[in-house]
Amino acid sequence: MPESYVIDQFPGGGREAEVYLVHERATGIERTAKFFFPDRNVNNRAARFYAGKLHRLRKCPVISVPCTGNHTIQENPISVLISKYCAGELLAADLSKQRGKRLSPFWALHPLHALAAGVESIPAAGEVSWRLTYW
Repeated sequence: MPESYVIDQFPGGGREAEVYLVHERATGIERTAKFFFPDRNVNNRAARFYAGKLHRLRKCPVISVPCTGNHTIQENPISVLISKYCAGELLAADLSKQRGKRLSPFWALHPLHALAAGVESIPAAGEVSWRLTYW
């Protein structure tokens, strides 16, 4: 981890990496840091793939251009992708608070609309191709 960032919490991880909420020492701005597992990131392939995808989507309003780097943690070289932090509650956590663990139709449309508005520019960037299949 670069000395300019401080780890605040560990929201989760997956098959290729762990994600941490960090903040910049100088500004206090929150960011996310994705630490790639060395055995899942041979020749920095996974980190380059995600950084390239985010770079191609840089004009989308919900995407930020990341900062990448290689850092040594306990004598192991680790690739890190630092990007914008998007605050919010996980859908599963929100659903667990709702009556019957379901959203009403009206309230279900709000996250659906936000999701659609957030991803509408991705196909225009040529990153996802939509194809309808008729049976």
